[in-house]
Amino acid sequence: MTANLSANSTESPVVKYVRLPLLALTLGGVVLVLGRLLLFPATDGQTKAEFDFPEQVPLPGWQAQSATALPIPEKAQAEMVSGKRYSYRQGDRALAVEIRYLVNTDPSVRNLLLKYGKSTPTVAFPTTIQQDESGGFYSIYADETHAHLTSCINPRGSSTVTEAQFMQNRYVLDLRPERALPVLLGRETLRDGRCLWTVMSAPLQNTPADQVYPQLKAAWTDWQAWWQPKFPTP
Repeated sequence: MTANLSANSTESPVVKYVRLPLLALTLGGVVLVLGRLLLFPATDGQTKAEFDFPEQVPLPGWQAQSATALPIPEKAQAEMVSGKRYSYRQGDRALAVEIRYLVNTDPSVRNLLLKYGKSTPTVAFPTTIQQDESGGFYSIYADETHAHLTSCINPRGSSTVTEAQFMQNRYVLDLRPERALPVLLGRETLRDGRCLWTVMSAPLQNTPADQVYPQLKAAWTDWQAWWQPKFPTP
């Protein structure tokens, strides 16, 4: 009986010959799929993410007035998911906040200002960049009628203004072990190129820009703190 069982459990040379190439082929396919996911995490064939901004975003010290959807320019169809313009008042002062959810975007805020036709600084752009207490960066400047503050809220890490700042966040915070599974499953890309690009504007009303900047900075601190934990899901 024992001899018969042993004989039946022995694989023939033909089975062994076929099994090894099949295992090698399967392993090779797995390696190729994983390699593509890691090196080329493009979303070919997938639809662009969807996100609807809320009708109200609280801003301490300011009274919400209205909220309207921002149009998506023809040249920004591939990167802009949605956008909203929020209006606030604080006594006789007004504040407008535009926020756009951008994917796979140019992380340079200066380039975004030009692309979307927003007011740009009349001085060298690097001189407008400041850093807040939390480590985030923003650009603040004024034209003839308004003071402006703009920055990119990142999916992970502090806010950024330049491409170098944005890429630093990606290298430090995107390449983490806990993101391996979502990347391999195609739920996220290896390098997260998304941004909640914000532009705040307040009228000068014959007031020096230096006196309006503190109001913008305070509003930005609250705005960023509200949005960072609510960054859209990929």
